[in-house]
Amino acid sequence: MFYDNAIDAKDLNEEMKQRKLDRMVSNRRHSADLTACFYKFPKFYRSYLMKKGERPDLACGELIGLSNTSEYETARTRIDKIQGLLRINPKVV
Repeated sequence: MFYDNAIDAKDLNEEMKQRKLDRMVSNRRHSADLTACFYKFPKFYRSYLMKKGERPDLACGELIGLSNTSEYETARTRIDKIQGLLRINPKVV
C-alpha cells in the first residue's frame, strides 16, 4: 500500500521516480528474505505448507515480477497471485 502510487506512474517528478525505485528495491529485498526464510524451514514444514496450498517459493518469483511491473492491471494480477500463493485473505489484511 505504501508504494501503491508508484506502480502506474507516468511523467514522474523526482520524488515519484525515487519512490518507484524504492518500490522495486523493496519488492526484490522482500522476495530474497521470503526465499531465505522458506528454505531455512525444516523440510517437513515446507512439505506441510505445500500440502496446505501455501507456496512461498512460487510467491517469490511473482514478487520479483511485481518489482518489474509498471502497469496497474499487471501489478494487480501479480498481487492477487501472491496473496493466493501465501494464502493471505485480502479482506483481513
